Amino acid sequence: MKYMFQKTLLAMPLLIFISCSNNNNEIKTPVYNEVGQFFYNEFMQCKTGTDYTLDSSKAMMEEWRALGPSKDLLGAWLYQPASEENRSQDGFWELQWTSKESADMAWQEWLTNEEAQAWGDKYNNVLQCDGDNRSPWTFVFPYDPEKFGAFDSSGYFAAAFSPCNFNEGKTNEDLKLSTAFYSTWLDTLDKNIGTYAYGLYVPAFADSPVDFWFGNFHENFQTMSDGNILWEESGGQAKASLESTASCEAPDLYDSQVVYDPSEPNFS
Repeated sequence: MKYMFQKTLLAMPLLIFISCSNNNNEIKTPVYNEVGQFFYNEFMQCKTGTDYTLDSSKAMMEEWRALGPSKDLLGAWLYQPASEENRSQDGFWELQWTSKESADMAWQEWLTNEEAQAWGDKYNNVLQCDGDNRSPWTFVFPYDPEKFGAFDSSGYFAAAFSPCNFNEGKTNEDLKLSTAFYSTWLDTLDKNIGTYAYGLYVPAFADSPVDFWFGNFHENFQTMSDGNILWEESGGQAKASLESTASCEAPDLYDSQVVYDPSEPNFS
């Protein structure tokens, strides 16, 4: 996912392919998997250190959660490369916020927190993440991420990220139509095919080499493979529409892990 790490000059786009009006004037606290809700997501590039193991990484995240993440942090995930063909063999830490303003404020507080700095020093040889050059994206779930059931209670899932660019003459309106076709196709599938969700990441910075990233989140790599075969065999109108709208490169594959979900006691 090297394209996710260009110098971050904020240019938050106005997305029009999802409608998300609220007619009752009720102010809601968003949750990270709310359909049609736009979120401010940041990616940090991470390198494993000499002391990295699954156990040391788990201990690191447990102590991070114990520090008390910001109330404006809606979710956090770690990604470790699962393919030698990925564009980068580094890992990533994704943070999801209610807004850019809340993220900036939380980072300011973090950088002046002595306990946070001590935590970073303690685990410097486990995982080093580049917070200074974090990459901002506007994220949305166009389709119910729980339609195919809940992900494993361990927090593990398999992720595939594809960089996409609009074909000549195509716009967000075409993407809106294509995702509608895709959602209709998903509705036809057997709900026992394995847990699945997808989301779109649009750059919130200037001069991005990609128009958006298409993120597919599967129960595991076997269900991902099965789903890809099903898509090739029966995608039909949805597949034709998406391929007409944008050209997407081969995905980067990651072993993925929930590290923070404020709604789940196991991750809070």
